[in-house]
Amino acid sequence: MGEIKTFEDLDVWKRGCQLAVDIITAFHKFSIPSLRDQVQRCSLSISFNIAEGAERDSTAEYIRFLRYIKGSCGELRTQLYIAHRINKQLNLNISPWTSPKASKKRKSSPKCSKH
Repeated sequence: MGEIKTFEDLDVWKRGCQLAVDIITAFHKFSIPSLRDQVQRCSLSISFNIAEGAERDSTAEYIRFLRYIKGSCGELRTQLYIAHRINKQLNLNISPWTSPKASKKRKSSPKCSKH
């Protein structure tokens, strides 16, 4: 990886943009418009917040946006789980986006309690 001068140089931003493209494409004809719209907005917010946070003037502000991103990732995983359960005919491969392996890569992921 070369020198990082702008958020466009960040691999995580590039991956976030690709995630949004994949989600929007996969959910284009999803049967529940309100969930489709929410999933699409949430997927967009990840790369948007990376860009916005990187453009802020302080490290503290950037970290605040990284926390927003972490929350959006959890929200998106939940939405994908629900969408998959609702419409098993969606033909959507959500495992790359929601796999336990992906979650373990995050150092401080919140723990869910079992009821």
